[in-house]
Amino acid sequence: MKTQAVGLLIGGVVSALLLQGCATGLSLPALRGQPGQASSQGEHERFAATYRKDAAQLRKRAAYHTTMLERMRTYPTDGTLRDRESWIAHCEYLIKKYTEAAEAADAMATAHQQDATASESR
Repeated sequence: MKTQAVGLLIGGVVSALLLQGCATGLSLPALRGQPGQASSQGEHERFAATYRKDAAQLRKRAAYHTTMLERMRTYPTDGTLRDRESWIAHCEYLIKKYTEAAEAADAMATAHQQDATASESR
């Protein structure tokens, strides 16, 4: 059951990133072709660290688009309001998706850290 939930979570993260065409540069284990199942405490700790790093990168991307959104909203229009509204919608969408992906990566990091702790106590 837990494995299935983790698989769905990974699938959601990967889907969110690939749908945006912004997966380049991320080091999520699933995107690097590594198996999603860790078998030792050290592997769980490495996966947790990777997911924390990826969450931080995703938050930076969300912050960048937040800055762009603020600039776009205050930028004087030159009559191309439709383009401006399109850019605003673009930024809002990416902020939402990057934030969701960061939260999912954080959840994966927490799950792997808990599994590492459980492996340690065995």
